[in-house]
Amino acid sequence: FVRKGRTNRNGSERIAIAQSSMTISEPLLEERTSEKPVGLWKLYLSHSLSTFGDRLWQFAVPVLFMTIWNDTLFPGALFGFVIDSLASFVFPNIGAWVDRMPRKTAIAVSVFGEAASMVAAALAFMSMICLLPDADEAEWKSPPVTWSVGICYSIIVTCSAATEIFMQVGTVALEADWPGVLIPKDKDQGGKWMAELQSYMSSIDQMSKLLGPTVYGILVQFFSGGGPKETVLSGVAIVLACNLICVPLEWFTLASLFSSHPDLGNKSSKKKAKTESFIGDFVNGWKTFVSHPLFMPSWSSVLVSFTVLNQSPVSTAWLLWAHVPLGSLGFLRGLGAVSGIVGSWSYPWIHGLLGGSAVQTANAGIWAFAISLLPCAASMFVWGATPTGAWALLWSMTLSRFALFWFKPAVNQLTQELVDADVRGAFTGVRKSLNKVFCVGIAAAAMVFSKPSQFPILVYLSVAAVTSAAVVFTAWTLRDKQGRVADQS
Repeated sequence: FVRKGRTNRNGSERIAIAQSSMTISEPLLEERTSEKPVGLWKLYLSHSLSTFGDRLWQFAVPVLFMTIWNDTLFPGALFGFVIDSLASFVFPNIGAWVDRMPRKTAIAVSVFGEAASMVAAALAFMSMICLLPDADEAEWKSPPVTWSVGICYSIIVTCSAATEIFMQVGTVALEADWPGVLIPKDKDQGGKWMAELQSYMSSIDQMSKLLGPTVYGILVQFFSGGGPKETVLSGVAIVLACNLICVPLEWFTLASLFSSHPDLGNKSSKKKAKTESFIGDFVNGWKTFVSHPLFMPSWSSVLVSFTVLNQSPVSTAWLLWAHVPLGSLGFLRGLGAVSGIVGSWSYPWIHGLLGGSAVQTANAGIWAFAISLLPCAASMFVWGATPTGAWALLWSMTLSRFALFWFKPAVNQLTQELVDADVRGAFTGVRKSLNKVFCVGIAAAAMVFSKPSQFPILVYLSVAAVTSAAVVFTAWTLRDKQGRVADQS
């Protein structure tokens, strides 16, 4: 039980005692580590309800904007720019706040705050559309931005920003904080159960990306049957109905999970002892992130956010401009989620195949993803901003998603295993902040290249960013030749 060549600072006598006690307790330890944690289905169910509503909303907003302003990408790009700019600034504080707050309080604020702000944004959409003139699809023209329309747009953006913040409070809590308590590392030798949890959580996220856009697209096409105004009103009604159904179930499921795991009620008081200020949390979060051994792989994981080759508002709006039908777009977006689900489901197998190393799994995943995106650049180079190019791009994006979900769960698992619990929220918050910074970057690029004919430039930038992420991660693995992190993971 003591590796060759190592000494114990407490002396040989204590080594002998430790060897004896470990030998006696070994069968009990094996029995304990072989027991799978119970009640995880509640975490999976609540995560399913939450992400379904989130993905439906994230798909609906750019579609609603493109339905109203059908000749420009600017309203959707400005929306994404403002939301991501605000989120990137407050995320370090969100993580620090989650570290300090009781877990049940934090998740209650997330669930009900997100629901309330989403409803307010939907009502603002309804108010704005009522101010616009009636016209069928053939006669519809993008409306001028009057004071009343501008106020409604501002309310939509403000409430959507609140929705994003509340949503990410829940994401940090349920993806970064709760799993480490539900599956302690000392009871999960080899990381088997944590790898399985990351696989399920990632699969749920991808299944929501499948169901959210597909359900929205089908229901809007079924119920609208009129001009743009009817389409927007139908979309808003669908968002409100899903909110009404999912939120109560999500809360009761999480409350039940909390009650069945008393350890969730115990939290370190270290963070509470520190000064609780906006600037202090911001600075301390960045210090923790930059000085941590996982800085470089985390930096790699956020570089992939500088892209339009996902469900971004910009790519959604451009594909609609290129005459991809809404139903087909929703279906193929969903099919891309199926590709992601394949990656998520196969993650534990790849993790085991690569010796149970999250580091090697992440490295394989990011390079496979970078290579699979090359056809996206090729489609724009060959066909450009044409319907043929749009269909080729959409299929290439769809088929590339599987590899990304070898990379993302592996990075999440490294965070769960190697970042201390009392700073895990702050660390994750800063990482998510950087995610939003790169989302802001691509939104800014979309505003510069806002003409639909310039969309191929955004595709080239996206492919370059993902390739850079692969290079950074590999550089980190080579730098860590002693295997310090790899051995721990």
